[in-house]
Amino acid sequence: MKRKPFGILRHALTMVRRNLRSYAMLSVTIILSFSILLGFMGYMDSEHYNQYKIPLGRDPSLLRVSTYELSAARANVLQERAAEYGTTHSVQYFVTPSMQLSTDGWSLATGEPFGYSSLDAQIYFVPKECWFIDKTYYYDTGERGVLDPYEVTWLDERETNNVTLQPNEIIMDEQLFKALGLSRENSTLTLDVYGGADYSWVEGAFTVVGTVPSPAPLEVETYKEPVSGEIKARVNSTAPHTDGYNAVLIFPTDVLNRESMRQAQMNRTIIFYSDQPESVRQLIKTLEPGIFVISVYESHESALEVIRTEKATKSLIAILLLLILGINLYSSFQNALNERKFEIGVKRAVGASAFSIVRQFFYESMLVMLSNIAVTVAVVVDIGLVLKLYREANAITYTAEGHIRRNRNYMDYVLYITGESVAMFAVCALVLTVVFSFIFAYKATRVQIVDYLKAE
Repeated sequence: MKRKPFGILRHALTMVRRNLRSYAMLSVTIILSFSILLGFMGYMDSEHYNQYKIPLGRDPSLLRVSTYELSAARANVLQERAAEYGTTHSVQYFVTPSMQLSTDGWSLATGEPFGYSSLDAQIYFVPKECWFIDKTYYYDTGERGVLDPYEVTWLDERETNNVTLQPNEIIMDEQLFKALGLSRENSTLTLDVYGGADYSWVEGAFTVVGTVPSPAPLEVETYKEPVSGEIKARVNSTAPHTDGYNAVLIFPTDVLNRESMRQAQMNRTIIFYSDQPESVRQLIKTLEPGIFVISVYESHESALEVIRTEKATKSLIAILLLLILGINLYSSFQNALNERKFEIGVKRAVGASAFSIVRQFFYESMLVMLSNIAVTVAVVVDIGLVLKLYREANAITYTAEGHIRRNRNYMDYVLYITGESVAMFAVCALVLTVVFSFIFAYKATRVQIVDYLKAE
């Protein structure tokens, strides 16, 4: 009689249901074993990816020189010589990280009245045409000295990140823009930027034409004068969760007070974009031996070297885990087989061939293993989501002094697994499934029929 399609498979599924208790105990071992293996690989890959996603996400062609000691003439020489190595872009601008900014309506502390006060500011003076403005991190752990550009949102909705500013135009961070009650229709204000008691860097009326993301959370209270209708803002930068906030403003270089430039040194920053970043870096170190150079290419190589080292460690640990899991699975399959001895003996006694016994038990074990692998994937993904929530919840912590610490790598945690890890797990799962299914099926035919029946 011709066998019905998938008849053996349906019979194997029926036998799995009948021996559910035995297979449930086996499944616990399989799910636990495979979850450890897949979870370990996913955890290592996710940690590596999130630890290095920011540096590896940057363009390796970028370099930065930033110093108070570089004169305009020496800076120009660096740019001219760097052009010999395929530098396609370079730009100079000035940074004043400790300036004070003031205008009507700002107050630093919660208890102070609304009035005239000042706010710490990160000030940039850029050329009229500027293709790159690098963020400067002072509070984010591990992020000092990296190249990370500001993304500008233009109020006129233009689609470009190139900065073009007229002498009366500025860019500021979005939270400060909102705190001052500004809008697209009303974006003009009077500012005074000063670096000491005797001189100002910039003063006058300016129009905000764009915003950049704020460097830290900002708590703001607004107040409307009952007579004049003027809106004032009180900026609370003393609360722990706002610690580290510096207002960000970007001015065109044309508005700089030249007298102020002579009275104080300015941090001159040069950004290079080159298809030979290592050659440009070596040139800068040769011409200016004492200067500090930030190279994205160098950070790439450093990160990749760490990843390569940790990959070798991961592979070794995965092999050790595979051996341990193999021993556990063998023991679990042996226990499951012992509970089926009488059944096997009866089948052999009524004429079932060794091949049919092998085929039945192979199909049963394959069904159990594959279904448990599917459960394993679901369990590991769920655990991964919990890890993601935990990492993001703890991306911002506070010191004993109430200062904020940010791990920007974990603020948007990504669950990630490499193709190599997927292939490694697939091979391990396939090998364990096939090998132990055959072992399980083969051992079911090795004991004499009488011995099987004596088991009962």
